[in-house]
Amino acid sequence: MFELIREVKVKYPQIDTNRIYLVGYSMGASTAQNLINIAPETFAAMVSIATVPDFVNAKGIGQKPIWLIHGRQDDENPYEGSEHLYHALKGNRDLLFTTYNKLDHNLITIPLLLTAQIPAWLFARHK
Repeated sequence: MFELIREVKVKYPQIDTNRIYLVGYSMGASTAQNLINIAPETFAAMVSIATVPDFVNAKGIGQKPIWLIHGRQDDENPYEGSEHLYHALKGNRDLLFTTYNKLDHNLITIPLLLTAQIPAWLFARHK
């Protein structure tokens, strides 16, 4: 992924490198968390939907804009994981945690991905 970002920067130098975002669902959200943990300076913000959390660098990403989204009925990637990550990142002024009480793993993407909320939130953030 980091090589791809480097290649895109070279090919499209007009890209605003202060606005590189991560968005992921399920395993993609876990990958997004891994990437932001490895190189937090590369990314402006992250949206993580129904993830298995990664606590490796909670302190290092503690001030990054992060939006955690999870369905309480998720039995594939348990909701409690995102809840624990939210508490581990406590103190982050730009941390959101949205819970959908009646949604499971497969339905969690519907409410927000069909609206402009996620892009609007992301585009308002930059490094």
